[in-house]
Amino acid sequence: MKIVTLLLVFLPFLVNAQDMKKYLWQNRVVILVHNDQESKPFKQQLRSFSSEKTAMEDRDMVVLTPKAQYKHKILDELRVAKDFQGVLLVGKDGGIKLKKDFPVLPETLFALVDTMPMRQAEMKRKKENHN
Repeated sequence: MKIVTLLLVFLPFLVNAQDMKKYLWQNRVVILVHNDQESKPFKQQLRSFSSEKTAMEDRDMVVLTPKAQYKHKILDELRVAKDFQGVLLVGKDGGIKLKKDFPVLPETLFALVDTMPMRQAEMKRKKENHN
């Protein structure tokens, strides 16, 4: 029951991974790649990101949990080994910014994203708009 509640809370971030191009220049994409989406590592990773929904939205981050039929296509597009399991962070430019086994702390992603020039410019614009 807990996972159902988690999925309902996290639903805005769960999308079918059909075409990575639709996220290009719009979102930073966090892809959770696992052979078993019922596994403890996968569920823990999903839960850790769901608890940071506001911070992820602020950074234009979406989480993809690709189904088996899409997983290999995405990994091929990104030139990642088909047997990879873990977290991928894809920048707005479409490049892989992080490739790491589970678990990855949300703070690790935030720290990395916050150092990126595009993110720095976004934060500067937000600050200027609030003044």
